[in-house]
Amino acid sequence: MPAVAPHRVLIVGAGFAGFALARALDSLLTRLGRVPLQATLIAASPFAQLSPLLPGIISGWVEPWQALVPLKPSLRHIDWLHARAVALDPASRTLTVDTPPSVGPSDPHPLAFDDLVLAVGTAPSVHQVEGAPARALPVACLHDAIRVRNRLADALDAASVEHSSRRRRALLTVAVLGNSSRACTAALECAAHLRDAQQHFPRIRPEEPRVLLVSSSARVCEDLPPRDEPAVLRLLASVGIEVMTHRRPLHVADRHLVVQTPTDDSELLDTRTVVWTMPGAPAALLADRAAWMAEHGRLRVDETLRVSGVANLFAIGSCAAAPAQSGQRSADSPTRVLAEARALARNLVARARGHALLPLKEPLLDALAIDRDWGWAALGSRRLSGRAAACIARNLVVGLAPRWSQRQAVRVSWALHRLSPPAMAPRLQPALPSLVLTGVPPDVTSRPIDPPGFPATRP
Repeated sequence: MPAVAPHRVLIVGAGFAGFALARALDSLLTRLGRVPLQATLIAASPFAQLSPLLPGIISGWVEPWQALVPLKPSLRHIDWLHARAVALDPASRTLTVDTPPSVGPSDPHPLAFDDLVLAVGTAPSVHQVEGAPARALPVACLHDAIRVRNRLADALDAASVEHSSRRRRALLTVAVLGNSSRACTAALECAAHLRDAQQHFPRIRPEEPRVLLVSSSARVCEDLPPRDEPAVLRLLASVGIEVMTHRRPLHVADRHLVVQTPTDDSELLDTRTVVWTMPGAPAALLADRAAWMAEHGRLRVDETLRVSGVANLFAIGSCAAAPAQSGQRSADSPTRVLAEARALARNLVARARGHALLPLKEPLLDALAIDRDWGWAALGSRRLSGRAAACIARNLVVGLAPRWSQRQAVRVSWALHRLSPPAMAPRLQPALPSLVLTGVPPDVTSRPIDPPGFPATRP
């Protein structure tokens, strides 16, 4: 009897959602044994990024190694392909992948699939505002968080030798743009970095560091229930973060940010650092798929996480706008992402076996960490906020790491940080791109070179 061809599944993206799905599917295949399913995870890096932890890198309570998980030892029944997706043809069921630029020369080639899962997130929507692509700092990946951390360190150094109080205040003013939990978290981490470090610079006065949270709507945390927003506002006020609502960004310049006020006037904010967390645009792979899109660059999916109108295409994580949440659920809520991953893994196995799909159910437990010491959680009708809720959310994220030793090392590191916090977060050198063996150019010198896209750093 001829062998049955396996059901081919491609998972694009190894962020928190893509890795959670790969882990859930890997665990399911281990438990079920022989399933006619062949799955491949496509990622441009050999590490998965635990994106809910990334804002913590700004203030230093999370270090880069704690937000990274190696892919190859984490997956037993899922293949890993070091590539990036560049084109999608759902009609012919092919995905074109290419070699990442940091790895080697371009080598585009098609991959056939029976089901494709998109976990590509969304791109920062900086192109909608003049000056933002060149000057605003997004917080979408590990290198973005390191750039913000280094920018704050540079601002502190520059302010420490500045004689003018007005210019010191401008150097130490950070504007965080957004109206989500990620914006609130980024603002809190920037404030913590400046608060911890300014005491070591005698010329900087305590009132000079300033963090602005600029929201284009009436709310600052639209992915939380409205009744929980007052608690978030109290948290922001307790550390001196200034909240500005109904302010739409118009222009980002080197020395200021221009926003539109509720009365349609222009307001100039004197700042050198603009952190961008505003709702995203479609990922590059989906830029020409307007018919699939909901709001903020997300894909419109049904209750099984299938992209509306496409039978063999699914989406998960921040690139999916599930109907149950009307596109308003938090992309950083680990419980929701993990629930989506488990449900989609079961449905992919059901598809391989020819069974019907089951709808996604709302998770019984929902938890989200806003700050290192404050979070929000709901268990059925019971609600919890504060340090315990933040601890629940963080442990769910760390629990995705497959090795017990790594999970414990991260938890011990956080406990030691709480007992003896460092005086200030040190500057980090961004990772250099991988070497490409194409011959040595004749003008190479021994001078260290900063990778493109990152500010110059000091050893």
